Amino acid sequence: MHAAEFVASYFDAWNHGDPQGVADHLTADGIFVDVPQNMVRTHDELIVMVHDYFSDFPGGYELLGEILSSKVTFAFQYRACG
Repeated sequence: MHAAEFVASYFDAWNHGDPQGVADHLTADGIFVDVPQNMVRTHDELIVMVHDYFSDFPGGYELLGEILSSKVTFAFQYRACG
């Protein structure tokens, strides 16, 4: 999957309130590092966290600018809307 497809799919999961879809962007044995909260979560813990987040903060996200990519990683900026 190309970076642009990944990012579009990721935003789609967030914007449809789909915790499983958000978490499935990680590998099943991957970890999510929540830098602002200084927490590390597993795939299943991320599903619970995102579900709770959607209950408290409905809304969506959109891409700002371009997706930057290299051979091994990519980065993008986004903003919350609505």
